Amino acid sequence: MIYAIMAVVLLLLIVAGKLAYENSQLISKRNPAQPQSYSASMKYSVYPQSLSDIADAFNIVPLFQLSIAERVNGSLGDSRAGLTLTLCRVEAGKGEMILADAQNWMLNSLQQFNRQSVQVTHEAFLDKAADPLELEMLMKLESVTSEGS
Repeated sequence: MIYAIMAVVLLLLIVAGKLAYENSQLISKRNPAQPQSYSASMKYSVYPQSLSDIADAFNIVPLFQLSIAERVNGSLGDSRAGLTLTLCRVEAGKGEMILADAQNWMLNSLQQFNRQSVQVTHEAFLDKAADPLELEMLMKLESVTSEGS
């Protein structure tokens, strides 16, 4: 009876070891060019101003900027001051959004500007992208902004 229990335990240990080995092989074959955890841990913020002049002082990296010009439509009540929204990468833990949320926030802002029929200008800082996912997001934002203009 004891020999049967020891045999079952030994068999379970061998199976667990084989599964652990196969799992480690799968992890080692993962593509290191797609740092998913790195991208998810980075934080992003959107600031309602142009940050090109103060970015270095606060360790902020501007990535994408949307601007609308001042608009006046004939009546005094329909004037709107210019607005600039800048998507920035900030130190991990100091921002409000992850990459996907930041992209959606900028796309929603662009849709609101298009509904208001204001002229939108943009600037994408492609050279400041930290990884391929960030670069892909910037290129998507730039293409959507160019189509809407």
